[in-house]
Amino acid sequence: MTPNSDERNLAALAHVSILLNVITIVGGLIAAGAIYLHWRERSAYVAQQASQALFFQLGLWGLTLVGGVLSWLLTAGLVSACLLPGGVLLWAVSILYALRAAVLCLRGRAFHYRFL
Repeated sequence: MTPNSDERNLAALAHVSILLNVITIVGGLIAAGAIYLHWRERSAYVAQQASQALFFQLGLWGLTLVGGVLSWLLTAGLVSACLLPGGVLLWAVSILYALRAAVLCLRGRAFHYRFL
């Protein structure tokens, strides 16, 4: 069964919620989690896509936390200076990846993050 337009829009919204993390730090996690909790029994498609988005964002935050701790511990010049651009690049690529997921969801296709 193909998802209807509401299901496609909500699935895409769950993936695009990663942009809220840039502004609110954890807004994307809250949005994807809320979509999952509200739709988990109503639509398998929305629930699956929202859980993918949620766990992708959790993994991204985990990597960011590890990078932040390493940067704090290794405040010696070069190592710390390399971690900040790496973190920015990680977030930029992750946002583009999530936007790709949203576009595929709008087309009614299921998206699976490769690392989950």
